[in-house]
Amino acid sequence: MGKKWIMKYIKILLIIISLCTVSFILIFNYLFSDNRFNTSEIYYDTEEKVLSNSKSDGVIARDVYGMYEIENKIYYITSYGYGIYDEHTGENSIVKYTNESTIPADVKLNFNRGYLSIKQLDVSEQDTWSKILNNEIKSQHNFPDCYVVKYPFYLSGLQHKIIELNTGKSIGRYSEFSIQNNAFYFVDFGTIGKIDLDTNQVYKFYTSKLLISKFSKEPGSDGFKNYLLEILEKERLKDKELLDNHTLSILLVNNFSEFNGTDQSVFSTLIDKMVRERKALDIGKLNNVPIVDYLNE
Repeated sequence: MGKKWIMKYIKILLIIISLCTVSFILIFNYLFSDNRFNTSEIYYDTEEKVLSNSKSDGVIARDVYGMYEIENKIYYITSYGYGIYDEHTGENSIVKYTNESTIPADVKLNFNRGYLSIKQLDVSEQDTWSKILNNEIKSQHNFPDCYVVKYPFYLSGLQHKIIELNTGKSIGRYSEFSIQNNAFYFVDFGTIGKIDLDTNQVYKFYTSKLLISKFSKEPGSDGFKNYLLEILEKERLKDKELLDNHTLSILLVNNFSEFNGTDQSVFSTLIDKMVRERKALDIGKLNNVPIVDYLNE
C-alpha cells in the first residue's frame, strides 16, 4: 500500500514538473522569441528585415521599415510600397509608390493584389492607412520608434533610417535623433541631418570628423578608415543623385558653421550622447574641445 502511494506521489510530482517545464518554455518563448504577432507562424527577421509566414512559400515582405498589427491584419511599410497581409486568409496586397517601384521576386502576392494607389483599397483599409500616415496609430510596442514624424517623413526604428514615404527613399541613417524647434534632427557616425518640418527642407552635412574610428579606444587600421570614408562617400553620392533627379529636396551643407547656433547646440548634445553611450568609444578623444568647436575647425 505504501509503495502504491509513493508511486502515486511520484506520478503527481512528474506531472507538476512537466507542467512547470511547459509553462516555463511558453513564457520564455513569449518573452525572448522573435515572434511578435497574433499568428505564431508569422515572424520578422530582424537581421534580414524580412516578414515571413513559415507555412507558405516566398516571403510576405522585404526591406520592412515598420509594421502595425490591426484586427489580424499586418499593415507594413517597405522600400517599394505599402502592404497589407491578412493573417486569416494569407492574402497579401501592396500599393506601390510609383510605376517604377519593383516588388522583390520572392514576395508572394495572393490573388494578384497589386495597386498603384491607396484609394484602390477597401474603405476600411484606406481609413487605417490614413490613421497610420497621420500618426494616429503607433507601431506595436515590439517595434519602437516606427512612426510618421510628419508626412512624408517616416522614422524607422527597425532600420534606424528616415524614409520619404512618397518614394520609399532613405534620407539617411540615425544613431540619435531629436524633434524640437519644429525640426527633426538626427546624427550618425559621419553624417548630420536636419528636416525643417515647416518647409520639408532636408539638410545633410557629411564629415570625416564624426567617423566612428575617430572615437575608438583602440588604434584602427588605415584599411578600416578608408572603408568608412568610402561608405560615407557612397551616401553623399546617393543623396546628390536624389537631389539631381529632383526625387528629394536635400540641401547638401558644406560646413558645420552653416547651421545656426541653436541647431549646432542640438547636434552637439546628440553627438555627445551617440558617442558616450557606446562603451567601446571614447568621447575624451575630443581632448576637451567642445564638439561645436571641433566641427567648426
